[in-house]
Amino acid sequence: LFKGNAWSQGMFHDWTQYTGYAAGSFIVKGWCTMYLLAILDSMLKNVGEACTVLVTYFIVVFHPGTSDVYENETFIALMIVFLAVVAYLVSKDIVKKAEMYDKQQAAKAGRA
Repeated sequence: LFKGNAWSQGMFHDWTQYTGYAAGSFIVKGWCTMYLLAILDSMLKNVGEACTVLVTYFIVVFHPGTSDVYENETFIALMIVFLAVVAYLVSKDIVKKAEMYDKQQAAKAGRA
C-alpha cells in the first residue's frame, strides 16, 4: 500500500477527482464551522454539525454516482442524534426557568 515514493512522485500523485472533492468539502466545512463558532454559541454549532451529517447521508444515499442504499436503521440513528442535540438546545431555557422557580420556592420555604 505505502511504497515510500511520495517525494519522487509528489504528495498528491494518487489523488483522484473525488479525493479532491472530499478534501475541499472538509476545508470548506472547517472554515464554516470556525466562522459559526466565532459568531454563535457551541450548541448552535452542534445543531449545524448534525444537519451536515443528515445532508451528507442523503447525498451519499441518493446521489446517482454512489451505490449505497437507504437504510431505515441508519437514518433513524442519525435522526436520534440530531433530535437529541435540538432537544438539549431547546431545554436550556426551560432548565434555567426551573432553577429560578426552585430558588423562589426555597426562599418562600425559608420565610415560612
